[in-house]
Amino acid sequence: MTEYPITMCAESIRAVQARIKSQTRRVMKPRLKWATAAHIAEVIGPTADGLWRLDLRHGDDVITDLIRCPYGKPGDVLWVRETYAVRSDIDPAKALDRARHYCIYKADRRSDPADEMNWHDYGGRWRSSRFMPKWACRLRVPVVSIRPERLWDITEEDAIAEGVYALSDEMMQDATRRVAAEGRVTVTPRDYYAWWWDCLNAARGHPWANNELVWRIEFGRAI
Repeated sequence: MTEYPITMCAESIRAVQARIKSQTRRVMKPRLKWATAAHIAEVIGPTADGLWRLDLRHGDDVITDLIRCPYGKPGDVLWVRETYAVRSDIDPAKALDRARHYCIYKADRRSDPADEMNWHDYGGRWRSSRFMPKWACRLRVPVVSIRPERLWDITEEDAIAEGVYALSDEMMQDATRRVAAEGRVTVTPRDYYAWWWDCLNAARGHPWANNELVWRIEFGRAI
């Protein structure tokens, strides 16, 4: 069993804690520098060595790339990175247990670290989930299955398993307005997920409209 890091937003964290999120999707990234998810024509695997074969379109040619899924394989564990803060007067290198004890997490709807009403000094800012060290992790989930699929292949049941019902009322209202602007009346879990996907990924160049290849990751309850 190997542990791999995965970053989750506050809404996803709360959905995992509430046991209503058991799936996540992540954009597939080829190893070759020039290639993007849009170049991927087909994914085959995994091999006995745990590698996946990517057939990439490059002009009129097809180039094969071999990658290892960055989220492991069934039986491995994902340790979750999230936005956090820790008391500024505690050095984790010298007092790791105390540092763990005094971590706070944005997903818990805690007050801002800069709030003067806090009992402790948390350095005045949240720390990015991208750089959260493993010692500060409080959520670990076992990988049940991983497979590649197109983003639009997500079903209504999958969208529910992605935790869309953990979205705030305001977020769901925004998603509803987008559906209404498209001339539709009924809003489905898949619609909520499409809106949420764009919130998290569109600005990074991976909008829902691209229908890119993604890793579909199913995981079990937090351990």
